[in-house]
Amino acid sequence: FQKFGHVAYIALGSNVGTRAKNIQQALRLLCEGEASNVQLLGTSFLYESPASYVTDQPNFVNAVCKVSTCLEPLQLLATLKEVEQSVGRKERYRWGPREVDLDIIFFDDLVYESDDRSLMIPHARAHERDFVLGPMCDISPEHVHPALKASCVTLLRHLLQHKAEGKPLADRRTLATGSPSAAGACGPITRGIL
Repeated sequence: FQKFGHVAYIALGSNVGTRAKNIQQALRLLCEGEASNVQLLGTSFLYESPASYVTDQPNFVNAVCKVSTCLEPLQLLATLKEVEQSVGRKERYRWGPREVDLDIIFFDDLVYESDDRSLMIPHARAHERDFVLGPMCDISPEHVHPALKASCVTLLRHLLQHKAEGKPLADRRTLATGSPSAAGACGPITRGIL
């Protein structure tokens, strides 16, 4: 049963230390305890993928979880940042190594950008990351991206087709408007059980 009114999908990633253990610890911290404002509804398989954008670092282990929550988006983001700190995340450079990284991918059918741009929902690069879309398809393949109006499985097929053809993938704004643009995506992924 779903305990709270909002449903969110959270991407989890780690490439420092015992990666799968870091992800499992983050899930426990996020969802365990009677006082928790977050209920775990499902998890994907674990995926291993090379780092994106800054590639000179260890491979990541990635997953997605589906949760229900009574928190609003910025409150959930603050909770995720607390969990990252509790797992031992150290601040480094952008797209650098991470003990754990937690990102809100979707929150209900909300399309949102905070005033300070610290939070965009849906996640601004979700559609260009097979390490997000693959795990999303494990738990909710027909979930519709509220800005792009396409299911996760459709977005994953589109991404993989573009990668196979060696074509750049359009960014979120481009997919919505039809204007061309290039964006990166991760390399091949391998799958395991969470």
